[in-house]
Amino acid sequence: MVANLPMNTTNPKHLTGNSFKKEMQIYTPPVDSALTIDGNGVILEEQMNEASKTSSEYKKMITIYNKYKTLLQIANTKINT
Repeated sequence: MVANLPMNTTNPKHLTGNSFKKEMQIYTPPVDSALTIDGNGVILEEQMNEASKTSSEYKKMITIYNKYKTLLQIANTKINT
């Protein structure tokens, strides 16, 4: 679904240039699952799974970073001795 929304500016210097349009299009992807009574399409289990994936990827990245840091410290001490 694509909606045309008018863009309001508070200063004529904001959002200038050739690519600026007075109306921006916002894309809303179709909902694959049923909405709740209040119209909320957020599935808590999916959000928790994504948060868990992000957390594990962050921990993996920190572990790799610390390994490289340790290797560089070892290499630096061997060069300076």
